Amino acid sequence: MKKIIPFIAILLCIGLLSSCEKEASPNAETPQLNDVTRYLNAVTTDILFASLKIDHQANSTSGWFIDKEGTLRMIKSNAPINLVDELVPETTITSLYSGSEVVRPVDKDALVSFHKQARSLSLKRSMGVNHDENTTTAYLSYHLDAVEGEDCSDCTGSNPYAPEGTTYQQKLLISSGHLNQSSVSIAEAINDYLWAFDVELGN
Repeated sequence: MKKIIPFIAILLCIGLLSSCEKEASPNAETPQLNDVTRYLNAVTTDILFASLKIDHQANSTSGWFIDKEGTLRMIKSNAPINLVDELVPETTITSLYSGSEVVRPVDKDALVSFHKQARSLSLKRSMGVNHDENTTTAYLSYHLDAVEGEDCSDCTGSNPYAPEGTTYQQKLLISSGHLNQSSVSIAEAINDYLWAFDVELGN
């Protein structure tokens, strides 16, 4: 009997040490964030892509956008966005977001992939004007006018001529109507990606 008691005590000590080790290393079971989640967490602009229809006569904007949460949202009604500006204030982003309605979540892997492609594009504005048209439809991408994302060596640096406060790059991928700009070949895959949402929403 005397030999059994010490043996039981040893087993109890081993059990206590084992449970302490498990409690001491909770990080071992914590899942690591993947690249897509890290990218979206690092992006500072609320809107990544937008498809806008601007009625210049009615002074209104309709369409949809995809936000950094990976949500497709419809724009109900809005003041027109100035497509000529390559740098826009934060109020442009917030005005688009205001009053928008959730449609559905989108695939975040594809969203991040295409946003990275758009971020690396260097697009030159060369818009034509068609005075017979009163509306303009456009695909745009938005990016912080500074370093964006994690380990982002190909992002655009801060622009000394930007308006005061937080500003964003407004990249015009393609537009038609009153203000028209042709797509460049390197942006066609992005435009096809955005066009699929237009078809789904009946735009």
